[in-house]
This record gives sequence, C-alpha cells and structure tokens, in this order.
Amino acid sequence: MAADKRFKIARIISASLFFAVCIAAFCGVGAASQIMHAEFIPAAAAWISGASMVSMFIALFHILLARFAGRFYCSILCPLGIMQDITGLVPFAKNKVSKGNCLIRYLILGITAGMLSGATAAGYFFLDPYSLFGRSVSAFLWGGTLPVAVIVLVTLFKRRFFCNNICPAGTLLGLMAKGGVFRLEIADNCINCKKCVKVCPAGCVDPENKSLDNERCLRCMECTAACPVGAIKFIRKKSDPAIGRRTFLIRAGVGAAGFAAGYILSKVKWNKLIPSMEKNSGIYPPGAASAEHFSRKCTGCLLCTKVCPQKIIVPAKHGVGPVSLDLDNGSCLYNCTKCGDICPTGAIRQLPLNVKQKLKIAQAKFDPSICMVYQESAKCGKCGKACPAGAITLRRGAPRFKPVLCIGCGACHEVCPTEAFSIEAIKEQTPVKQG
Repeated sequence: MAADKRFKIARIISASLFFAVCIAAFCGVGAASQIMHAEFIPAAAAWISGASMVSMFIALFHILLARFAGRFYCSILCPLGIMQDITGLVPFAKNKVSKGNCLIRYLILGITAGMLSGATAAGYFFLDPYSLFGRSVSAFLWGGTLPVAVIVLVTLFKRRFFCNNICPAGTLLGLMAKGGVFRLEIADNCINCKKCVKVCPAGCVDPENKSLDNERCLRCMECTAACPVGAIKFIRKKSDPAIGRRTFLIRAGVGAAGFAAGYILSKVKWNKLIPSMEKNSGIYPPGAASAEHFSRKCTGCLLCTKVCPQKIIVPAKHGVGPVSLDLDNGSCLYNCTKCGDICPTGAIRQLPLNVKQKLKIAQAKFDPSICMVYQESAKCGKCGKACPAGAITLRRGAPRFKPVLCIGCGACHEVCPTEAFSIEAIKEQTPVKQG
C-alpha cells in the first residue's frame, strides 16, 4: 500500500470515529459530551468571553494546527463537514465543485469575528458547523433541521458547498493554512492526468499550472491517494505565497468592513430581537446570568438538553434561540452542575457546586389561598421536605416561606399537589442573601 493512500485511510478512520463520538454526545452519552469541548468555534467563543483558560488552548491548538499542516479540523473534527462527505457518497450525487468567492467568505468571517470581539456569539447561531449539526440531531425543529437539510441538499449537487462558500471557521483556518509551514504542492513529475481534480471536493487543485490552493484545501487527502505518480505531497515552505497589493487591499478592506459591521451588531440586545426568547419561560440554566447575556453566548447546540438528568432544559420554539428551563415538568437538581460542566461556549458558566447551590435562578411564589394545609387543614408538608435551600420550613405541618432564601429550583412547585407554589422568572441570576 502506497504511503499517500495511508494518509487518506487514516483520515477516514479518524473522521469516522469522531463522527461516532459526536452522535453519541448528542444522544446523551456523558463521556462523549466532554469531547465536544474540542470544537473550534465554541472554544474560541468561550476563550473570548473569559469562560476558561482551557478553551484558549483548544482554540489556539486548532489555529496552530492549521498554520502548521492545514485544515485537518475540516476533514476530521468538524461533524457537519463529515456529514457532507457522507452525503457525497450517495450514488446520484453530482459531486460538482463550488470554488466560492473569497470576498464573500472574508465578509462573513469579518462579521462573525466582529460580533465575537464584542462578546456575542449570536452570529454563529446559523454559521457554526458544530452547533448546526448539534441542533439537527438533537431536536427535529425547523431552526435546526432545515438549515442542515438545505446544506445536505445543496451538497448533493455541489460538494462541500457550505465549507467552500460560507463557513467562518473554515475561512479563518484557511487563512492560517495559506502560508502554512507544511503545504501540499504539485511536484514536477505530475503527468497532468487530472485524477486529482476529479476527486477534490474544494476545487483547489490545478495540475496544468502545477498549483494547489492550501487556503481552500480541506486536507481530505483524496488527491494524494488518486495521484498515480505521487506528485502531490507535503513540502515545507519558509515564505508566504505572493499576493498582489491590490488584491490584498481589497480582501483586507472587505474583511475590515465586515468586522466593523459585526462589532456594531454585537451591541444589539439579541434577547429583544429573538422572538422565541419573548415566548419561553424566561428562566435559564444556572450560570446563564441573564437573558441578555445568555442570548449573546448560546449558539444553540442543544448539548445541555441531552445531559440534563431532569430533561427540563428545552430548545427554543422552532429551535431558533437559546435554550430555557421548563420548571413545569421538573426541577433543577440541587446537587447537579452537568449543564455548566458540558457547555462548550461558556454560555452556561461552569460553577462550583457550592456556588451553584446558592444561586437564585428564579423566584418561587406561595399562594396560601390554594394550599390544602391552610384551606382544608389537610396533612401535606411535601414542599418543606423538597426544598433544598431551607426557604420553606414547616410549623405544625404548615409551610412558612422565606422568599429571600429561595433559589428558584422549582422543587416545591414540582411536588405541590395544588400548585400553591409557582415559579417566576427574574431579570438576573444572583446569589441568595443569607439570613
């Protein structure tokens, strides 16, 4: 077996294993879910928002990998990219190539980067390949399924269309790979058989001019496996490829204009613009801080909905917008921090258990007029036994409620047979006041 074919086989095996892990993660397998922290855009979003230092190292790893050897993230670690490759295996797929327009890619990258610099990841809701994939496999809602269905449909006619034309992650990594340390090049022994052209999903190989565009190359390694003379190989380069001054200025100008527009958009109050946020419960997972903060950080991957043991974290209506808590169907467990531990973007901050247990995420309201103990002198006391925060005490079997100690977990509402306890949203999550 030729060495160049081993590259392709290794890539296929690695991508298949990672795709299986992604499926497992969005089916609620906890161990697999932790690996999703390795995704590029969520890590970059978490890094910029200051969620964790680990996310900084993960994001830098992907950037440096692209600079060193190319866009291997796109061919091995991107679940939506792998899904497009699988779609291309369909017998009736046309497998034509869309080279895309670099100015459009730079504009999209500029806008999303500008929004991210303004501490909002809202621009990635429909553009982050990881989040798009997550919504499509986690919940059959049009906000998740429709965009991916369109991408898959277009892929049947144009290979890797999303990657070549839209994806901001691919564009950024492509810029790193353009002047990378190790680049794929076409050697002089090329016989111009064009077999590499037929298998390249990015349309980046030009055997007639002995050139290969490493910026658009996805590192699928199909060309190296197809070349009968082994003319396509990694070569170490010490200088960046030449680019005309006019071309550079145009591309830089488009990217800068997009960045400025994105930064301005980052100051928009997205919770006021996203209709689903006006219609949901207004109660968010512990660590979400507030509706405005959460709308800026959450990319809607829905990973948290799969790890929540109570299944009270629910997608937004139609899948458009951040998740919220449905405390009518359960309560937020006092000793659980899974959603914060698993969130890859830092939208749900990772909190120590003792901090989470003292965080008010909502406010319970008590109505004695419908409490069976007060109205019927019946024995109950379920609320007092269920409350983990000590906000409800029982005196002679009757509940005494201290709102100042309530953390809004919904345990009282969950067990109350008459719904004397209700849960209301609050503007911002804050630590409870002791005493």
